[in-house]
Amino acid sequence: LFMRTKRFEEGRRYLDDEISRHPADKSLLLTRGRLARFEGDAAAAERDFREILAKDPEDQGALEELEGLLNKLGQSEKAQEECLAATVYQPRSLANNLRASIIYDSQHNDEKMVGSLLAAERSGPVTSLVEFKLAQKLFDLGRLDEALDHLAEARRISFYEGAPSLTKDLGLAIERLRSRMR
Repeated sequence: LFMRTKRFEEGRRYLDDEISRHPADKSLLLTRGRLARFEGDAAAAERDFREILAKDPEDQGALEELEGLLNKLGQSEKAQEECLAATVYQPRSLANNLRASIIYDSQHNDEKMVGSLLAAERSGPVTSLVEFKLAQKLFDLGRLDEALDHLAEARRISFYEGAPSLTKDLGLAIERLRSRMR
């Protein structure tokens, strides 16, 4: 309501009061940070998001907001640092693991990219394309048995995704890799 009506000061006072009455409620801090970001007060927003993460490093909402804010401010390197640091505290965050894999890919660090993709796979359902990318990187690293396993998983997922041409192409890739391994 305060964002929509652009009553930022009133919203901040209201949230400050609620936070003082319910200091353990992180959602209030998150909302205040979003209000500050929407108002254009990036420093206040960042403070709120970092305060949440200081209390609970596993808070995915605060991490998402902080990284988004830093990227919007043109501080992509800081956003990347936050992402990579959070992989320790948020090992089950699918979104953050996928972002970390993109960062490692841009740095041409295949080992860490594979680690991030494996973490993403453990974090939640991934697409056939993520499995395929993982298989490619494992192949590049000479880990052929693992590459074959992930190609098979990509094929299985593509079937459920309703992508028959991809399923067929992955089947052919599996056969080529198997013949190479003989």
